[in-house]
Amino acid sequence: MRARLVVLSAVSLLTACLQPTDTQVDSVSLAGRWQYTAQQNGTTITMLAGTMIIEQHAGAAGFQGYLNVVSTSAETGEGRSVAGTLSGSAASANAVDFDVFLEPVARRHVAHLAGDMLTGTWVRVADDGLSASGSFSAKRIQ
Repeated sequence: MRARLVVLSAVSLLTACLQPTDTQVDSVSLAGRWQYTAQQNGTTITMLAGTMIIEQHAGAAGFQGYLNVVSTSAETGEGRSVAGTLSGSAASANAVDFDVFLEPVARRHVAHLAGDMLTGTWVRVADDGLSASGSFSAKRIQ
């Protein structure tokens, strides 16, 4: 009887070890079209608004896509279109980390995911020491 209990305990423990421990990341779906807005803080304030497209394979934590925005100077009101690629991953069910390449140096985005809404901050630090940062949000629209 005791040997049987030991075997059953060992089988139960082995079965538990074979189960994935973090299934939430695989269930995070970021794929779709997002309405993206951001603000760049600093000596000149710039507003960005446009569309972010995320492509993601089913069950994958990683994703890629592109961002197409109009960058508008808060000071002059002048706007210009900018676009670039993005790539990143979901660190957990509600934490997303991705880089956007609107220029040679990436803008690192760290966001909280709640339903169809991403909110967070971004930062860009160039080799020459010039940096920029700000906040952003994105709402899934498709």
